[in-house]
Amino acid sequence: MRKNILLLALVFLTSLSAMIGCNADDDPGSTTGQAKADDDDDNDTADDDDDNDDDNDDDNDDDNDSGDDDDDDDDDNDNDNDDDDDDNDTSPVPPTPQITDDLGREVIIHGVNVFGLEFGSWWVQQEDFDRIAGWGFTHVRLPIAWKYMEPVEGEWDDTYLIEHVAPVLDMIENAGLKAIVGMHQWQFCSTFGGNGAPDWACAEGYSPDLFGLIQFAADFWSRDLDEHWATAWELVWDTVGEHPAIWGYDLFNEPWGGVQTAFPAFERDTLTPFYQDLIDRLRTRDTVRWALVEPDLFNTILPCQLEPLDDSRVVYAPHIYSGGTALDSIGYWVNEQFIDWDNRRYDKDRDRLGWPVLVGEYGITSCVEGPAEWTRDSVSAHDRYTMSETVWVYSKDDCGWGLLDAAGNEKPYYLPYLIRPYPRAVAGHIESYDFDFDTGVFELVFTNTAATGVTEIYAPARQYPGGFTVECSDPAGTWSSEYDDETQVVSLQTDPDSPSHTVTVMPAAQRNR
Repeated sequence: MRKNILLLALVFLTSLSAMIGCNADDDPGSTTGQAKADDDDDNDTADDDDDNDDDNDDDNDDDNDSGDDDDDDDDDNDNDNDDDDDDNDTSPVPPTPQITDDLGREVIIHGVNVFGLEFGSWWVQQEDFDRIAGWGFTHVRLPIAWKYMEPVEGEWDDTYLIEHVAPVLDMIENAGLKAIVGMHQWQFCSTFGGNGAPDWACAEGYSPDLFGLIQFAADFWSRDLDEHWATAWELVWDTVGEHPAIWGYDLFNEPWGGVQTAFPAFERDTLTPFYQDLIDRLRTRDTVRWALVEPDLFNTILPCQLEPLDDSRVVYAPHIYSGGTALDSIGYWVNEQFIDWDNRRYDKDRDRLGWPVLVGEYGITSCVEGPAEWTRDSVSAHDRYTMSETVWVYSKDDCGWGLLDAAGNEKPYYLPYLIRPYPRAVAGHIESYDFDFDTGVFELVFTNTAATGVTEIYAPARQYPGGFTVECSDPAGTWSSEYDDETQVVSLQTDPDSPSHTVTVMPAAQRNR
C-alpha cells in the first residue's frame, strides 16, 4: 500500500459516498438493530424504499416479499419469515458464516501482513515470526508476485518460489503460525510506479501515468493476462502447495478493471468467473486450503456485485481503510460511527454471499491524527461483526504503517489494541463477542453445534497483568477451564446440555470487588 493518485481519487469518492450514503437520515451510527427499523436508505432490513418496491427482499421493483415484513404486498401477508399466513415465525435465521477447523469449530483469525517478497527482497528473520506469534497472532498474510515467476513472457521459472518463498514458509511454520499466500499487485507494473506484473506486460502502448494505468487495468482482462495470472498460481500450487504452513490463498490483491470498475458487470461478469476458474484449478490439486477473494478495489465506495461461488471453502477478504487511511497523509478524520457503517457493509455482503469475512488489510500511518483511536475503533468494529483480520503491516519505520519504529521498538498506537482477547476456536456457533478496553472485560456468547473439542480464548497477559477470572453461564460443575501460560490461551469445556453459553473473562481485581 503506497500513496498514489488513484488512491487520492478513492479518498475523495469515499468522502462523497459518506455524504450520499450516510446522510443525517441514514444515521451511520445506528446499531445493527437500529438499522432494521429506522430509515429508507441505510441498507436495513425493514420495509423501506431502498429497492423501489414495498417489500423486504433485494429484488428491484417487485412486490414478492421473501423477507419478514409488515406490508401489504404480494407475499403471504403476515409479519414473519416463513411460508404460511400466520405471524408465528418458524423459519430459522441463517447463522453468520464463519471459518471452521477440522473439528467443526468456528475460528477467528488475528494476523499480520508481512511484506517484502512481492518486491523480490526479504528482511524478516525467524525471530520476527517468533515475535509475531508472541503477540497472539495466528496467521501471516504473505504477498508474493507473478513478475518473478514469468520474467520473460512464456518462460516460467520456479526459482523464486524455491529459493525465496519456501524458506519464509519454513520460518512461519517454525513459529507455529499459518500463512495466507497472496498474489500481490499494486498499480500492476513499474511503468506506473507499481509492482506485481512483469515489465513485459506493460512495456508497450501505455503512458507512464494515471491514464496509462487505467487503460492497462482494463486491458489486463482482455489481453489474456488473467490467464498468465492463473498460470502463476498453478506454478505456486505445484511448487510449494504442499507446504504445511499454508492455510489459504488470497487470489488477487485489490483487483480492478479500469473504467469497467464503475459498472456492476465487472465484478459480476468478469471477476466472479475469474475467481471460479482459479478455485476450480486449485481444487484439482487441493481440497483443503481456503480461497480468499477480494472485491473490486473501489468496493470502498461501490456496492459489491460479486456472485456466490461453487465452493465451500471461500473467504471474503476486503480491505477496510475507513476514511481513506490507505493514504499516508490521511488521519482519523471520520468517527466511530462511520467505521461501524463501513464494516457493516461487509457484514451484509457476508450474509448475501454466504462467506466468512477476513479483513485482509486495515491500518493507518503513525504520523497523522489519531492512529491509536482509529485502530481501537476499527478492531472493535471487527469484533462487533465477528470478523477475522490481518493488519497492515509488520515493518520498521517511523511514520509509516509499520507496527515497529525504525529501531525495531513497538509503536504505542497499534499493539495495545491488536493484542486483545478473542475467540480463537469456538465449539459452537459464535453469536457475539466483545472486549472493553476500558474495563478489561471480555464476553463471548455462543450456541451449541455439532462441533467437537474445546473452546479456546486468547487472554493475553498484556491486558491482564494482575491475572483474570473466567465465568460461564452454564450450571456450576458442568463446565471447566484451563489456562496455558505459554500460549496465553484459555481452554474451555462447556455443558453439552446447555444450548447457549456466555463466557466472561475479567481482571481478577474487578472480580474481587
